[in-house]
Amino acid sequence: MVVELFWRQGETPVGRFRVLGSWADRLLGLLGTRRDAMPVLIVPCRSIHSFGMRYRIDVALVGDGGVVLKSRRDLVPGRVFSHGRAIYALERPSSRRPWPNAGDVLVCPNLESGVEGRFS
Repeated sequence: MVVELFWRQGETPVGRFRVLGSWADRLLGLLGTRRDAMPVLIVPCRSIHSFGMRYRIDVALVGDGGVVLKSRRDLVPGRVFSHGRAIYALERPSSRRPWPNAGDVLVCPNLESGVEGRFS
């Protein structure tokens, strides 16, 4: 499944994300992909790791109501990034394109349940 996320104010697109919901998919995330990989939305997810990555990644951890709780750009390989209230994580190969910051609110209009961690 692929979803599109938007910043709540202004309805500016954040981008398209491939949803990873199975245990195995969540464990791997972007591991083993190339720098041109499609960004991923990992659900449920309170913590990500970059062990074994061959490139830096941008990460955002999102909680209730689509509020970005924590965000990091250019996370180097071999790190853990977490937030106890996160519901899902966004990951992409590191880029200069806009990326959500802590406090931003994200919406996903093409999902009935929004971005509350209930993806099917």
